[in-house]
Amino acid sequence: MSLVSFARRRILAAQSDEGFTLVEIMAALVVFALVAGMALAMLLTAVKGGLVAKQDTVGRNITQAKIEELRNLPYHIDQAVSTEYDLLDLYYPNVSGSAGLGATGYVPASGTRDTTSGDPSSGAFYRTVISAVPSFTQFSQYVAIQFVDSNGTAKTPPSTWSASTAGSDTPVTNMVNISVTTLWKVGKTQKKYNIFTSISAGRPLVPKVNIQGHLEGLSVTGLLPSGYQATLDASQVDFNASFSNIVTAAATALGARAAIEGGSKATGALNSVTAPPNVGPIGSGIVNGSSLADSGNTVGAFAKTDTKNLAAGSAAGQPYSGTSGSPVTADVLNNGGGYDLQYSNEPSSDHLGLHSSSNVVQVIDGASTAMTSTGYGTSSTSSTAHSATSNIPSLTTSWIQLFPTAQAPNGIVQIQVTQASLNCQTGANYGASSTASSTLTYAATLKYATWNGSSVSYTTVNLGSGNSTDPLPTSSQMATIQVGVDGSGSPIYLGDYISSWGSLTSGAIGAAPAVQKTSDNKSISANYQGLLTINSQPLRTGDATSGVGVTIGAISCLAVDYR
Repeated sequence: MSLVSFARRRILAAQSDEGFTLVEIMAALVVFALVAGMALAMLLTAVKGGLVAKQDTVGRNITQAKIEELRNLPYHIDQAVSTEYDLLDLYYPNVSGSAGLGATGYVPASGTRDTTSGDPSSGAFYRTVISAVPSFTQFSQYVAIQFVDSNGTAKTPPSTWSASTAGSDTPVTNMVNISVTTLWKVGKTQKKYNIFTSISAGRPLVPKVNIQGHLEGLSVTGLLPSGYQATLDASQVDFNASFSNIVTAAATALGARAAIEGGSKATGALNSVTAPPNVGPIGSGIVNGSSLADSGNTVGAFAKTDTKNLAAGSAAGQPYSGTSGSPVTADVLNNGGGYDLQYSNEPSSDHLGLHSSSNVVQVIDGASTAMTSTGYGTSSTSSTAHSATSNIPSLTTSWIQLFPTAQAPNGIVQIQVTQASLNCQTGANYGASSTASSTLTYAATLKYATWNGSSVSYTTVNLGSGNSTDPLPTSSQMATIQVGVDGSGSPIYLGDYISSWGSLTSGAIGAAPAVQKTSDNKSISANYQGLLTINSQPLRTGDATSGVGVTIGAISCLAVDYR
């Protein structure tokens, strides 16, 4: 065929009315339908996969979010402090009833559990079921919480456990295991995601209120010939009360105790209380006298002693230890004759008129008690004001006699504390600056022997918080004050017994470092080592370590209020 003929035929074909045949069109449509169907199936699979992946991501995220929510809750806040919700209030409220499978409630150790949904395999626990997670209602959650010890062993709370009831809300442990399981469905397929964690109480918060107090009527220390220290402590009161995320309070009272370092001891009335839960007041606890000996010599002895009014706890969310009407009390009681307290470190210096069986310190009978110490700490708040108070309202003693000899059977030195009190307080109206203060007042009488040629008389010195200077004789003065004679008739001076002594004066009261106060007046502390301190000369011949130290009225207080 020639080239001209071929071209002519193309022209004729283009001018013709002929098109695609029906068969050709149907074939094309079938091919198109097959391709479109395949593309649509691929598109639907992709969309469905994206939705499933999105749900999986949401499930993981809301599980993690629940864990973070639980971690951010305070582990435990005493109901006595605040009714603010804590972790246990919300997720381990009680042990009442027995939750069925998959239901909210307490599950005892013997109860039915569903480990596939996050329940622990053994031990008591509390399960919370959230049927529709807020904002994600197609998801549900199980929260299982279980008390455990530091080894991870499950612990069962007592039958009285109630997280919302003051006095019954103390956790059985300071750690819990928690399992959070989120469940959802994709079509007919059940899906879930689980996270397990442990949460502990952590460090307590810095106390908002902290109250402390200490008072000891008499303390004597000295070394025995063996080199061991012998001590006598009498009429001692300690108390503290605070709250941060929990309330704590405690009080201890000691009538008297004599002890030899690393060895035996004799203890009179001794009692202590600790809260929570609230405890006391505990009434009188009289204990008959006791004594302590070394090498056949009496080192320490005391008559009847008593402790009373020990109480600790919280009221209306405020901690207390003792009360103003019934302060914690430690007494040395009247013996009905003789001495109520005795101490010796076995002196041997005959020229001082002392020997191994002599008392170095002795306390005579008082009118009703030989020695009494009292103290309490309280916190208060109202709609307008708040305060924290550490108060030691009273210390009194009968006559304390030091270095009794044949020439001065009532002691070379005599001391009586007629009254002592110390108060630390801080607080303010809400929205106003705090005002912190400490106040110490005391009055005591000291007498020292003076020799008149054949017997002794006594010179009286009045001690107290009103003295601007210490009225006690100085070391040079003591070297000239004759208090007796030795076996050869040579004079014995006050300085032969006393190495040093001192009493608190008005200048030392309220001054640093004894008193410390923060610049914001929210904390005040006062710490006085003793209203009167006495250090003796060596009491055994050739033994430079045989002196004794006597402290009367060691007293301190602390009040902190950061509300």
